[in-house]
Amino acid sequence: MRIFPLAERGAVLLCNASGDLELKTLRHRSDAVAEITGGGLSRTIHEHVLREVKVVLSENLQSDQRFDGAASLVGAPIRSMMCAPLLGPSRQPLGVVQLDTCSKLGVFTPQDTEILASLATLTGLMVEAARWHAAQLELAQRKQDLLVAQTVQQQFLPQSVPVLTDYDVFHFYEPAEAIGGDYYDLFEISPRCWALPIGDVAGKGVPAAMFMARVSGLVRVSAQQGLSVAETLTQLNARVCERIMTGRFVTFSLAVLDAEEHTVTIANAGHIPPFWRHGKTGEVHLLNLESIAGPPLGLLETGDALLFVTDGVSEAQNLERDLLGLDAIADCGLRAPDVISWGRCVIDQVRTHMGGNTRRDDVCVVGIGRKA
Repeated sequence: MRIFPLAERGAVLLCNASGDLELKTLRHRSDAVAEITGGGLSRTIHEHVLREVKVVLSENLQSDQRFDGAASLVGAPIRSMMCAPLLGPSRQPLGVVQLDTCSKLGVFTPQDTEILASLATLTGLMVEAARWHAAQLELAQRKQDLLVAQTVQQQFLPQSVPVLTDYDVFHFYEPAEAIGGDYYDLFEISPRCWALPIGDVAGKGVPAAMFMARVSGLVRVSAQQGLSVAETLTQLNARVCERIMTGRFVTFSLAVLDAEEHTVTIANAGHIPPFWRHGKTGEVHLLNLESIAGPPLGLLETGDALLFVTDGVSEAQNLERDLLGLDAIADCGLRAPDVISWGRCVIDQVRTHMGGNTRRDDVCVVGIGRKA
């Protein structure tokens, strides 16, 4: 306001994320002018300036027909006013700056508007630079938060798998984002039995990972209580539902391997059924768990293998949006001599099928096979 001796009031309004103007600064030269507060800050004028992207000068605001009907001008003692858009490097208006006066001793001139336009451009550059800097700080903080969340999530996934004398274990997990919602584990529940859970939390990112972390802890508690596989899954469901997040659910499958008897018991809750490869015949079947009364109990013979996947595998899309499908997973099992080769083949199939397409879901493949 020092540059414009006639100005008695100055205001800066900036566009928010929704595009609406918000008053950021309001300065008065005297207490008498301060009494009019927001009077004369007309949305009609400001929208006109933003739309036309040029300075508006009114030598006599009360008789200016361009702004007839502007309610905020009715009764406002403002005589002369000029308003300029704040422009950044993109030349898109970021807001407006308005100077006005109630004095009858003079009016703003076209020369004043030229100076105001230059100052508004400089101010716009500063505003955009400040916003860019704030955005960079926020982005850096988000990256740091994601890194911490990713580190925490990794602690809930197996850092390594146990060595089982008669069995090979394959495991692969790759989230679609920095962190994801798929889950798997392999842990001992008795000297001879091992639990292999796999789950797929609806959604991706931090919320899905938080939900997955909770499920991970509940699984270990429930599985080590000496319950049957079906009872374990029932108890897990009850505990998850106690404090479920709105809109969150998880598909889940739990297999328990008896490494001495070479049997596996499976319970499923909405998850893709596992694939079973028969070592003697080389045939691969998708287990139809719904047709079996009670949890299925199977004998793992030499060369047999079980493979579990999440829908990020079967629903991987190429650029034409064709799905990989379940048959491709089974075909890999027909060609693979063991579960390790089977798992690697599936991952290769996912990557080949997708080509240059962006992956939209987490990919998780877990398998266990009895050594030949």
